[in-house]
Amino acid sequence: MKKWVAKYYGGIKKCPEVRDMYPKKPVLNNDYFVTTKDYIQAPLTVMAFPTVPEFHKDEAALNVLAQIIGSGQSSILYKNLVKTENALSANAGHGSLELSGFFEIDVLTAPVKFGGYTSTETVDAIRKALKDFETQGVSDEDFEVIKSGVLRQAYGALDNVASKAEVLHHFTMMKGEGYNLQDEIDRYASLTKQDVIDAYNKYIKGNYAVIIRVEPDEEQRSDDDDTPRSVNPHADEPKKVDRQYVGLEYEPPVDDFDRSKRPEVPVSKTVEIPEYYTSQYENGMQVIGTESTETPLVYAYMTIEGGHMLEANRKIRTGTAYMTAVMMGMGTKSLTSEEFSRKLDVLGSSISFNAGTTSTTVFISSLKENLDETLALLEDALFNPRFDKEDFRRLRDQITKDLTYSRFGAGTMAIKAWNSIFYEGTILEELTTGDPNNFKKLKLKDVEEYYNKYYVGNKTNLVIAGDLNKDEAISKFKFLSNMKKGDFEVPALPELKTPTKKTTIYLVDKPYASQSTIWAGHLSRPFDYNGDYFKSSVMNYALGGAFNSRINLNLREEHGFTYGARSFFGGNKYYGYYRFSSEIRKDATDSSIVELMKEINGYVNEGITEEELEFTKNSLILSQALDYESPIQKLIFLNQLLEYSLPADYVDQQSAIIQSLTVEDVNAIAKQSLHPDNMVIIVVGHAYKIRESLKALGYEVEEIDVN
Repeated sequence: MKKWVAKYYGGIKKCPEVRDMYPKKPVLNNDYFVTTKDYIQAPLTVMAFPTVPEFHKDEAALNVLAQIIGSGQSSILYKNLVKTENALSANAGHGSLELSGFFEIDVLTAPVKFGGYTSTETVDAIRKALKDFETQGVSDEDFEVIKSGVLRQAYGALDNVASKAEVLHHFTMMKGEGYNLQDEIDRYASLTKQDVIDAYNKYIKGNYAVIIRVEPDEEQRSDDDDTPRSVNPHADEPKKVDRQYVGLEYEPPVDDFDRSKRPEVPVSKTVEIPEYYTSQYENGMQVIGTESTETPLVYAYMTIEGGHMLEANRKIRTGTAYMTAVMMGMGTKSLTSEEFSRKLDVLGSSISFNAGTTSTTVFISSLKENLDETLALLEDALFNPRFDKEDFRRLRDQITKDLTYSRFGAGTMAIKAWNSIFYEGTILEELTTGDPNNFKKLKLKDVEEYYNKYYVGNKTNLVIAGDLNKDEAISKFKFLSNMKKGDFEVPALPELKTPTKKTTIYLVDKPYASQSTIWAGHLSRPFDYNGDYFKSSVMNYALGGAFNSRINLNLREEHGFTYGARSFFGGNKYYGYYRFSSEIRKDATDSSIVELMKEINGYVNEGITEEELEFTKNSLILSQALDYESPIQKLIFLNQLLEYSLPADYVDQQSAIIQSLTVEDVNAIAKQSLHPDNMVIIVVGHAYKIRESLKALGYEVEEIDVN
């Protein structure tokens, strides 16, 4: 590798010395207010204080200050604004760049017309929270939290080659040779509480800020008025070029080789998968794990069968699985939600519950030295959930508001359109949360009944990866064998069919949208590791799966319609689909569809080239070398083994399949798996602007309302 670097970069001439820039520190003589409007549902207030550049002596203290003020359920912003239901979210962060930095507080509130704070009230509430922080101060426990967090992040930066390279590169660029991760840890370890308080007093207390308020745009604009609006006061000023850059000319490198010839690609070979162990607890819980000793971290992942799919029989209100997972992370019978969260923060650990379409999941991460205490908290949460009435009411109402405001996001609208078209009449038609009107009807009793019936050991898989050997892992997680057994089956899905006999465009109106969101595709096969599903994914790589795939090169590189465009085959053991997705320039909506369909039709009719197939084989097989590197990647791999009952050598089988594919094989798969004449094309965008151009494409255009 060093020889390659020297060969390809050694001949590039050194540029003239660049003088360092020493900009003046930003100074505000009064609060600077900026108000703008956009087509959003909930107003955002941002308060930003100018601070210091990266690696300044006060930067670490400001980073710690931001975590104390605005991170987690024990922070003053959460207590004062979110828990009191005066804000949907409230966070603080400190961003340092090479030349400057800023301390930022972000508060998202309900619209004023629905009882939310005005801009003035929000700023007053932030100021009040800061005053309360001055009274509260910084506790010893705050510092334990920060130190654990810094150590956890430092170890996390070492778990794969890419993150190691990024850390080393950044340190070298910003600090020069000799600065390393231990130096970074030491500068936080040397901080005192007084350092943090001093940073607050110097940069925040009594200081002026830039206050930005983004309001929902409720003006009755003309459908023809979508002129971009800039709030940058310097947008029209001419750019000044520093004198040192004037007159520079490009000097080509001096080479003793033909630079136009690419390096030879190494011969692809099957990667070795991580060694793993398996076991089973008495209650039927399947266990799989692997030991990884590079960093003193332990990760675990529990998958409980069911999730949103269990709501298909209508005996369970939609959103119950999701809300149950939310409540499982809100404390125990002996710990309030804040106390539970605080204990995890002190340990530098995390326990997060989530419910998706096919399962409920629990993710656990911990430093090895704190694993016993972390698992004690997990045991308490699993067997003694708090299910507090006030927590439930507050979170249900907050999530209902979030669903109400987020339903107008382009991504959410595309998902809802896709679901309503392909999965009409099934549980998949609904989001995992259901709609806001349905979600707000949930009762705490619904959650308790779901927990008692569906959180069972014999329907649970446990995956462990990290600095534990098999005996340690099986022993430390043994308490999970006490999860009771349960008897239930996930309701079967009816047969799903693509609803059209010919390609149809479904237009969803999002007024004044600056770009169009396009999803296109059709139903396909459920997941398999060695059959048509897998082979279709391999086939798609050259069409839409890679950066230099035909679709991305056309839409992004050749035409500049988008920042990126991809297509893929997705699926699980219940259903599968083929989907293209991209965010497209509004004025190129129709042209993008033309080019997309041209590429898909061309791939089906003319097939893959030998060069594309060779690239696909090398890319997919060589990339496997990094697929099982980090503990998280190992978790994903092992979880898939259990979820789909895959054979131990399935990666070898897949590599053999990839290597054996011929151009004729791929072309046959494309004809079998891609259906350009029977596709659904969903367009979420400003209908007034794009409606007629879409109709001119020759496809049937149907306008639908997803809200």
